[in-house]
Amino acid sequence: MRNISLWMSIGVLILLSSCQEKETHPFSFNGKAFVEGPLFAGPNTGQLEMGESLTNWLKEMNATADMISEVKLKKVSYKKDADQPMELISDAGLVFTANDLDMVNVAALNPLPADVSSADLPISQEAEITEFFKSGDFIMLIDLGLNEDLYDNYYVEVGMEFDITLSK
Repeated sequence: MRNISLWMSIGVLILLSSCQEKETHPFSFNGKAFVEGPLFAGPNTGQLEMGESLTNWLKEMNATADMISEVKLKKVSYKKDADQPMELISDAGLVFTANDLDMVNVAALNPLPADVSSADLPISQEAEITEFFKSGDFIMLIDLGLNEDLYDNYYVEVGMEFDITLSK
């Protein structure tokens, strides 16, 4: 009899914990990636950090990183800085990395269309990024493939749109 009561209690707890209220909210991030020169033909990497923007957004939502239950990336766009030659870029990618998590390729476009000032990168449907947001401490790497050498720094504006589901 006690075993039945114990199993029923466990079942009720599992049922109640799965009934948490969840809300999905949009989150946008815009940043300028800096790729330090001199840069040579082939792959080159810059980085962005989202920490402060995410922290401020969570405060606005009266939430903490522990309340994040799911993150979906909806859009990634690259836009050249006003004085930067976009035609030098042959391909572009976005990678998330953190100390305690495996690196994840999030989006990539290869080849990048010629003679454009901006481009949307196709998003990897297999990329799981929720744990990065829960950790709160991750870096986004911007991979740029260059067609030729550039003896200067390179800047690219990166915009991202997410849907973040919070458990209340």
